[in-house]
Amino acid sequence: MPRELETIEESQLIERALQRDGDAFGELARRYENSLYNVVLGVVGEAELARDVTQDTFLRAYQFLDRYRRSFRFSTWLFRIGVNLAISKLRRHRLESNVFSASGISHYGLDRRTRKSVKPMDRLLQEEQARQILSGVRELSDRYRQVLLMRYKDGLSCRDIGEQLGITANSVSIILHRSKMKLKEFLSAEEA
Repeated sequence: MPRELETIEESQLIERALQRDGDAFGELARRYENSLYNVVLGVVGEAELARDVTQDTFLRAYQFLDRYRRSFRFSTWLFRIGVNLAISKLRRHRLESNVFSASGISHYGLDRRTRKSVKPMDRLLQEEQARQILSGVRELSDRYRQVLLMRYKDGLSCRDIGEQLGITANSVSIILHRSKMKLKEFLSAEEA
């Protein structure tokens, strides 16, 4: 990255970045990396996840740079993207940890580090809830199950899922909504 970018004012860097100057955007990223990381860390609470979200934020910001409105501070726009991504990543991460782990039911808060601190009765209830959810997922049609797992197990965005399946992101959202409703119906029937 050229050293002269270090002395350029932010407004000029933003203008150059809006013209798709990768070096100018890189300098903006360098300037905001630590503060963005700290904001994201405050949301997700885990260093590795915060680093991933920080990188994803810069990728997303560059990808959607044309949506940046000059009436807002660049940092405000960037941090909003970071916080939104952090919240989404945290939701997916929690769901994956709780339900869609590789072992199926063992990680409903029951990994080896916390197993001793969980009361036996609570552990049984959590395992039963995980079994019910996984049974419900198995009851979904192939398409619904595939989209649900791609979203929550693999952590793919609706757009990425749509590209892989050859459908629109909107169609993916509809399928996700319907699959969650079907799963909810299944779980309600199991409780009755």
